[in-house]
Amino acid sequence: MHDEQLRIALDGLVPSLPGEPLREGRGWRDVQRRARRLRRRRRSLLIATALCAALFSTLAAGGQIGSFASHSKAPHLLVRGTLYTQEGRRAGSLQIELERATIVLGRRVRLLGWRLPSDRGFRARWFLELVPGPGAGLRSGSLIVGGEPQRLCGPCGAQASGELELSATQATALVNDEVTFAGEAANAAVVSGAVRLDRSRLHRAVMCIQGARACTRIYTGRT
Repeated sequence: MHDEQLRIALDGLVPSLPGEPLREGRGWRDVQRRARRLRRRRRSLLIATALCAALFSTLAAGGQIGSFASHSKAPHLLVRGTLYTQEGRRAGSLQIELERATIVLGRRVRLLGWRLPSDRGFRARWFLELVPGPGAGLRSGSLIVGGEPQRLCGPCGAQASGELELSATQATALVNDEVTFAGEAANAAVVSGAVRLDRSRLHRAVMCIQGARACTRIYTGRT
């Protein structure tokens, strides 16, 4: 169909309103106008989506949108800590979920990978909650493991969370109560606290190797 025939057919599909003078090519112009309007709407939607994504990323980095990491549904060891200001006032709490790890209790806690010993790293999820109030938040927050800081967030909102990978050495220090949290508030005040293994949530089990000739009592975390 030629363009002229298509224009005439479109004009016939878009009748004139009562009292409106008959204009040649009105139907085709109406189709073009609607197409332009649709393109503008799509462009506006794309721009709005990009702006929302940028805003969400900014707020997430600032810890201003609650917790993003969900609590683990897999068996995990729980490590908790209460945070205090330099004046001794309670400032908040920190909770760490060490996933798929087992321990052997003794003079020093021995950390094993899930089911079998492993030198690989361990995955953990952390949840920081600060006491609500004006200016609640931190410029930065880190775990101090063996004197070395491992940054969790910065800035940190009143509620922040995330995931991190710990080496076997770092995870072992974590379950042996050798890790602390240190954060800096906006006024340069320090918020800190020790994190300790929550032994009330341990689940006792037995691990046997070498054809069940050698069995060890182990402890796993609850879901």
